[in-house]
Amino acid sequence: MESAITINSLDSTLIASIQVDLTNNVLLGFQQQLLEQIHKRSVDGVLLDLSGVGTLDRTNFEHLRKIIDSVGVMGTTCVLVGLRPGLVCALVELNVNTDGLQTVTSLEQGIELINQRRAGGA
Repeated sequence: MESAITINSLDSTLIASIQVDLTNNVLLGFQQQLLEQIHKRSVDGVLLDLSGVGTLDRTNFEHLRKIIDSVGVMGTTCVLVGLRPGLVCALVELNVNTDGLQTVTSLEQGIELINQRRAGGA
């Protein structure tokens, strides 16, 4: 299944820029593609850039959460980047479980966090 989400690499970090409406099929394709790339490469971290996501319902958030958990099971750090204020408010209003999520506001902060973890500084 081909993903509608582009995944790029920068050194040992994968950057997935999500600029499409999230559906179950999009998330399934993305999950498969992302996990395959982690398996094939030496990856220290994954940045999920959600700055292009305007809305996210509970079901799609839970699917995204499972993707994040899967990345962790593969031994890789996953960081959410660029959550919009409206999306954050909606997730809090839906009372979704955000425990343990790592979030930053910019790609630069995400890369710095991954680099700190790689160096053993976090």
